[in-house]
Amino acid sequence: MKRIFLLSFVLVSLILPEVVWADLYMPFMEYNPFLFLAIIVLEMLILYWVLGKLLKYPIKIWKIILAVFSANLITYFLGGFVYLLYWRRTSTVLQMEFLVLITSFIVTILVEWLILILFFKTVRKKDLLAASFLMNFVSYSILTYFFVQRFLIK
Repeated sequence: MKRIFLLSFVLVSLILPEVVWADLYMPFMEYNPFLFLAIIVLEMLILYWVLGKLLKYPIKIWKIILAVFSANLITYFLGGFVYLLYWRRTSTVLQMEFLVLITSFIVTILVEWLILILFFKTVRKKDLLAASFLMNFVSYSILTYFFVQRFLIK
Protein backbone atom coordinates (compact mmCIF):
# COMPACT_ATOMS: atom_id res chain seq x y z
CA MET A 1 0.00 0.00 0.00
CA LYS A 2 2.88 2.35 0.75
CA ARG A 3 4.12 1.93 -2.82
CA ILE A 4 0.77 3.05 -4.21
CA PHE A 5 0.87 6.21 -2.12
CA LEU A 6 4.51 6.85 -3.02
CA LEU A 7 3.70 6.43 -6.72
CA SER A 8 0.67 8.70 -6.34
CA PHE A 9 2.78 11.32 -4.58
CA VAL A 10 5.39 11.24 -7.34
CA LEU A 11 2.73 11.55 -10.06
CA VAL A 12 1.04 14.47 -8.28
CA SER A 13 4.39 16.18 -7.75
CA LEU A 14 5.20 15.92 -11.44
CA ILE A 15 1.95 17.56 -12.46
CA LEU A 16 1.64 19.92 -9.48
CA PRO A 17 1.59 23.14 -11.49
CA GLU A 18 -1.45 21.82 -13.35
CA VAL A 19 -3.20 20.40 -10.29
CA VAL A 20 -4.19 23.69 -8.72
CA TRP A 21 -7.57 24.21 -10.36
CA ALA A 22 -9.64 22.32 -7.85
CA ASP A 23 -12.56 22.31 -5.52
CA LEU A 24 -15.17 25.06 -5.70
CA TYR A 25 -12.90 27.23 -7.79
CA MET A 26 -12.42 24.53 -10.43
CA PRO A 27 -15.51 25.34 -12.54
CA PHE A 28 -14.00 28.72 -13.41
CA MET A 29 -11.02 27.13 -15.11
CA GLU A 30 -10.92 24.99 -18.22
CA TYR A 31 -12.29 21.62 -17.18
CA ASN A 32 -9.83 18.79 -17.43
CA PRO A 33 -10.72 15.41 -15.91
CA PHE A 34 -7.04 14.67 -15.37
CA LEU A 35 -6.69 17.76 -13.17
CA PHE A 36 -9.77 16.80 -11.20
CA LEU A 37 -8.35 13.32 -10.56
CA ALA A 38 -4.94 14.77 -9.67
CA ILE A 39 -6.54 16.96 -6.99
CA ILE A 40 -8.32 13.93 -5.62
CA VAL A 41 -5.03 12.04 -5.39
CA LEU A 42 -3.30 14.98 -3.71
CA GLU A 43 -6.06 15.40 -1.14
CA MET A 44 -6.28 11.64 -0.64
CA LEU A 45 -2.58 11.55 0.23
CA ILE A 46 -2.98 14.41 2.68
CA LEU A 47 -6.03 12.83 4.33
CA TYR A 48 -4.20 9.49 4.62
CA TRP A 49 -1.17 11.21 6.10
CA VAL A 50 -3.18 13.26 8.63
CA LEU A 51 -5.63 10.59 9.78
CA GLY A 52 -3.62 7.42 9.29
CA LYS A 53 -0.06 8.44 10.00
CA LEU A 54 -0.21 11.57 12.14
CA LEU A 55 -3.31 10.87 14.24
CA LYS A 56 -3.09 7.04 14.03
CA TYR A 57 -6.73 6.36 13.19
CA PRO A 58 -7.44 2.95 11.65
CA ILE A 59 -8.73 3.94 8.23
CA LYS A 60 -9.44 2.07 5.04
CA ILE A 61 -7.98 3.27 1.75
CA TRP A 62 -11.22 2.70 -0.19
CA LYS A 63 -13.03 4.94 2.30
CA ILE A 64 -10.47 7.72 1.81
CA ILE A 65 -10.77 7.47 -1.96
CA LEU A 66 -14.57 7.50 -1.87
CA ALA A 67 -14.74 10.35 0.67
CA VAL A 68 -12.29 12.62 -1.16
CA PHE A 69 -13.84 11.90 -4.55
CA SER A 70 -17.34 12.61 -3.22
CA ALA A 71 -16.25 15.77 -1.43
CA ASN A 72 -14.53 17.20 -4.49
CA LEU A 73 -17.35 16.27 -6.81
CA ILE A 74 -19.89 18.01 -4.59
CA THR A 75 -17.76 21.13 -4.10
CA TYR A 76 -17.07 21.23 -7.83
CA PHE A 77 -20.79 21.54 -8.53
CA LEU A 78 -21.28 24.05 -5.70
CA GLY A 79 -18.69 26.29 -7.34
CA GLY A 80 -21.24 27.62 -9.79
CA PHE A 81 -23.37 28.94 -6.94
CA VAL A 82 -20.43 30.80 -5.42
CA TYR A 83 -19.73 32.37 -8.78
CA LEU A 84 -23.36 33.52 -9.03
CA LEU A 85 -23.02 35.31 -5.68
CA TYR A 86 -20.50 37.71 -7.17
CA TRP A 87 -21.56 37.85 -10.82
CA ARG A 88 -21.68 41.54 -11.85
CA ARG A 89 -21.59 42.70 -8.23
CA THR A 90 -17.99 43.84 -8.40
CA SER A 91 -16.36 46.51 -10.48
CA THR A 92 -13.54 44.42 -11.95
CA VAL A 93 -12.83 40.83 -12.92
CA LEU A 94 -9.92 40.84 -10.46
CA GLN A 95 -12.22 41.76 -7.56
CA MET A 96 -14.77 39.16 -8.55
CA GLU A 97 -12.21 36.37 -8.99
CA PHE A 98 -10.55 37.28 -5.67
CA LEU A 99 -13.87 37.17 -3.81
CA VAL A 100 -14.78 33.88 -5.50
CA LEU A 101 -11.37 32.45 -4.55
CA ILE A 102 -11.68 33.43 -0.87
CA THR A 103 -15.33 32.37 -0.58
CA SER A 104 -14.60 29.10 -2.38
CA PHE A 105 -11.76 28.31 0.01
CA ILE A 106 -13.92 28.79 3.10
CA VAL A 107 -16.97 27.00 1.72
CA THR A 108 -14.86 24.12 0.40
CA ILE A 109 -13.32 23.53 3.83
CA LEU A 110 -16.72 23.46 5.50
CA VAL A 111 -18.51 21.34 2.90
CA GLU A 112 -15.69 18.82 2.63
CA TRP A 113 -15.51 18.65 6.44
CA LEU A 114 -19.22 17.77 6.60
CA ILE A 115 -18.74 15.09 3.96
CA LEU A 116 -15.73 13.66 5.83
CA ILE A 117 -17.87 13.48 8.97
CA LEU A 118 -20.34 11.29 7.07
CA PHE A 119 -17.60 8.89 6.00
CA PHE A 120 -15.48 8.78 9.16
CA LYS A 121 -17.90 8.56 12.09
CA THR A 122 -15.25 7.24 14.50
CA VAL A 123 -12.87 10.15 13.92
CA ARG A 124 -13.21 13.24 16.08
CA LYS A 125 -14.87 16.13 14.24
CA LYS A 126 -12.10 18.58 15.05
CA ASP A 127 -9.53 16.16 13.57
CA LEU A 128 -11.60 15.97 10.39
CA LEU A 129 -11.84 19.76 10.29
CA ALA A 130 -8.06 19.98 10.58
CA ALA A 131 -7.67 17.43 7.78
CA SER A 132 -10.16 19.30 5.59
CA PHE A 133 -8.34 22.57 6.24
CA LEU A 134 -4.95 21.09 5.40
CA MET A 135 -6.22 19.34 2.26
CA ASN A 136 -7.68 22.57 0.95
CA PHE A 137 -4.90 24.80 2.20
CA VAL A 138 -2.45 22.91 0.00
CA SER A 139 -4.58 23.07 -3.15
CA TYR A 140 -5.67 26.67 -2.61
CA SER A 141 -2.13 27.84 -1.75
CA ILE A 142 -0.97 26.66 -5.13
CA LEU A 143 -4.09 28.10 -6.73
CA THR A 144 -3.41 31.47 -5.10
CA TYR A 145 0.10 31.47 -6.53
CA PHE A 146 -1.31 31.06 -10.04
CA PHE A 147 -4.06 33.59 -9.31
CA VAL A 148 -1.38 36.16 -8.43
CA GLN A 149 0.55 35.33 -11.58
CA ARG A 150 -2.57 35.62 -13.71
CA PHE A 151 -3.80 38.94 -12.41
CA LEU A 152 -1.02 40.77 -10.60
CA ILE A 153 2.23 39.89 -12.37
CA LYS A 154 2.46 41.22 -15.89
